[in-house]
Amino acid sequence: MNVWLKRGLPAMWFLAILLVFCFPPRADELPIVDGNSEEGIVEFIRQIETEQNDRVRAELAAEMWYILDRLSERSVAEVSDETIEAITALLKDRSDAVRARAAMALSRLGSRAIRSLPALRQALEESRVTRSPYLGRTGIHLDQVLVDAIEQIELPEPDAPLTQERQ
Repeated sequence: MNVWLKRGLPAMWFLAILLVFCFPPRADELPIVDGNSEEGIVEFIRQIETEQNDRVRAELAAEMWYILDRLSERSVAEVSDETIEAITALLKDRSDAVRARAAMALSRLGSRAIRSLPALRQALEESRVTRSPYLGRTGIHLDQVLVDAIEQIELPEPDAPLTQERQ
C-alpha cells in the first residue's frame, strides 16, 4: 500500500494540475468585475456603497485600490472625473479602512485628484478630532495616510514648468 501511495500521489497531482489548465472555468463562472480597468474600480465603489458589513467593505476598498495601483500611468491619466468624485465620496465612509484606501487611491491619481484636497483635509480634521485608531494590525494611523495623500496630490508634476512658488 505504501508503495502505491509513493508512486500514485505524484501522478494524482499531475492529473489535478492538468485538469486545471486544460479545463479553465467557463466565462459565466468568472467574476463580473474587470480588474484591469476603470469599470472595475467603479464596480467596487458601487459594492462598497451597498455593502453593510464593514469588514467586507474594507476588503472591497482594498481591491479597488489594488486595481487602481496596477493601472498604467496612461490609464491613470484617463480616469474620469466622475470616478474621482466617487472615490472622494468614500472619504466620508464610517470605516477608517475604507477612508484610508480612498485616500491611497486619490494619492495614486496625483494631481488629477486636486479637487479632492478639501475633502482630504476635512477627513484629516475629523480623524484628528475623533482620534481614529490604527488601521488593523498595520501600526499605520489614518492621519498619516491622509497626510501622505495630501502631500502626494500637492506635488508638482515632474515636467511642469517652474513657477514663482517652486523657485
